[in-house]
Amino acid sequence: MDSSSPDPSSSLSVDSVADGLKNQSLSEDNENKKKNVKLSLEDLNWDHSFVRELPDDPRSDSIPREVFHACYTKVLPSVEIENPKLVAWSDSVADLLDLDPNEFERTDFPLTFSGASPLAGAVSYAQCYGGHQFGTWAGQPGAGKTPYSRFADGLAVLRSSVREFLCSEAMHFLGTTRALCLVTTGKFVTRDMFYNGNPKDEPDAVVCRVSKSLQ
Repeated sequence: MDSSSPDPSSSLSVDSVADGLKNQSLSEDNENKKKNVKLSLEDLNWDHSFVRELPDDPRSDSIPREVFHACYTKVLPSVEIENPKLVAWSDSVADLLDLDPNEFERTDFPLTFSGASPLAGAVSYAQCYGGHQFGTWAGQPGAGKTPYSRFADGLAVLRSSVREFLCSEAMHFLGTTRALCLVTTGKFVTRDMFYNGNPKDEPDAVVCRVSKSLQ
């Protein structure tokens, strides 16, 4: 055999390696594409681990009361909505959820996150929690017209919601929950900002907070 002629077995080996590298590259590209797939709101995975794993309130009414031996109560959103609008959002939080940032541009996005039009598959509930205020145990200091509220209207104004949205994002490296978006409801609530006897109407708002699911 002419020494200058290529060895068929050597050529086959090189081709096999080239094919292997090509297949590996295609496989990695496919994996990266899978990781980078962004979801619509309807495609989000509803796991419901909180309501599945923890004890619930046998009642589903929103009458303020002490709730014992339960972590949540299944109640529907009760906020009045009129022409809700998206005020702020976080692309980085959307990325954590694999949510397509284009979803923020949907005309029905404010309706969904104001509670006026919940997504199919979602479960609405109010969480039970306790805490201290002004050095005193406050019992169940929940908000909203839920069993955990303290006879107030449970509504948040835009100025405090902006503060909550910005602070939650600024503090998330300390381990706090984050904020996906902030919407106004189109309604107004009366608040005495300085507690000086001069109440005025302020825009009502809702902040969507995000935290890790129970493992």
